[in-house]
Amino acid sequence: GINAEYMGAQAMGGDVELKSTYGGGTSAYFRFPIECQSHFGELTVPMINTLDIAANYVKLYNKISSSASNCPLDFDIESFKKNSKSYRNILVVDDQIVNCRVLDSMIKRYFKCDVDIALDGNSAIQKCSSNNYLCILMDMHMPDLSGIETTQHLMKQWEEGILVEKPIVIGVTADVTVIKQCMDYGMMDVMVKPIKIKDLIQCLIRNIPHTKGLVNDVGIAVIDQNNSKDTS
Repeated sequence: GINAEYMGAQAMGGDVELKSTYGGGTSAYFRFPIECQSHFGELTVPMINTLDIAANYVKLYNKISSSASNCPLDFDIESFKKNSKSYRNILVVDDQIVNCRVLDSMIKRYFKCDVDIALDGNSAIQKCSSNNYLCILMDMHMPDLSGIETTQHLMKQWEEGILVEKPIVIGVTADVTVIKQCMDYGMMDVMVKPIKIKDLIQCLIRNIPHTKGLVNDVGIAVIDQNNSKDTS
C-alpha cells in the first residue's frame, strides 16, 4: 500500500510525509508540483485542480499496481466530481425565509457545520442532485411540492441510483397530526414547531451518524446542562 503510494508520488515529482501519533493512528501527506496556469490580462494566477490530480494519481497507481499484480483502485472521476460537495452542510427547506434564518442561526451556533437553504421543494431536489448533505430539515407545507412530496422524489432518486446516499430527511411542522404520515413516506424523524434548542441538538445527534463530533463547545454545554437536569 504505502510503498506503491510513495512510488506514485515520486513518479509525479512529489513526495509523501507520514505523521504518527501513539494511540491516534497515522496520517499520510502528499505533495505534488502544480504547473497549470490561468491568464487574466497581464496577471498570471496559478490554478490548482485537485480532482484532476486525483484522477492522474489513480491512473498512475493502477499502472504501478498492475505491474505488481495488485488490485487496481476503482475510481470514477465524474462520479467523484458530482458527489464530493458540501458533505458537512445541512439543508434547510422552507418557503418562509424567516424560518430558514432561525434554523440557520440555531445550527451555526451549536454545530460545526454550514447551512444551505432551499425555499421550495424543486430547489431542494436540485440542490441534492449536486450535494451530499448531513441531513435535510424539511418543512411540510410549501407551494408546488409539499415536504412529503419532496421527500418522495428524493427517496425515488436514491432508489434509482441518482443519489449516492439515502437522504436523511427530518420533518419540521407545527401540525402534529402529520407525524405518522411523514415517517411512512421515508422521513427519519419529525421536529414540532416551535423548535427548542435542546430538541434540535438531540434530534440531529439521534439521526445523523457521528454527529457528536460536529457539536461545538456551546452545544456540548447545552447537552451537559440538560443531562444534569434529567439526573437531578
